[in-house]
Amino acid sequence: MTRTHLCTFAIRRRVFERIGAFREYFETAEDRDFQLRMGEACRVGYQPVDSYMYRLHGTSITHSRSNERRHFFDEMAVAFQKERQATGSDALMRGEPPVPPAHDAKKASTTVGMHLHHMLVGQSWRDLREGRARHAVAGSWRALWAHPFYLSGWVNFMKILSRAVFPKS
Repeated sequence: MTRTHLCTFAIRRRVFERIGAFREYFETAEDRDFQLRMGEACRVGYQPVDSYMYRLHGTSITHSRSNERRHFFDEMAVAFQKERQATGSDALMRGEPPVPPAHDAKKASTTVGMHLHHMLVGQSWRDLREGRARHAVAGSWRALWAHPFYLSGWVNFMKILSRAVFPKS
């Protein structure tokens, strides 16, 4: 499982020479596939520092491709990893990749506002768990303004607010 963006990695050239670069099959999730292959080939370290800014915009692959295709490629990255671990190769390496679902331009992925909403809600819950109740409430409020008509946003805001005001002992 990957929980970070590839932009946060400092990668030695010999890693690319060992595992290759991004695989063209992946329309999306090519970074996830790369990270999974990299994790199989070498040690990966972690330093908890901010290393880049993530820019959200409506024309990115994340926001211009259908969720169905994005999920398909995410699932393929993980399925290929399981295949490699079991057999030493995957369907893509053997030249037998599954056919992706058809691209439907009308079924755009999540909007930038929704993406921002989910990021802010996630950070709010992390803030709450780490004892930063004020930050948690402020972040969940900002999430509401990113996508104000999303019922789940209001539910999260009320839960975070109640737990901030009445913490569990």
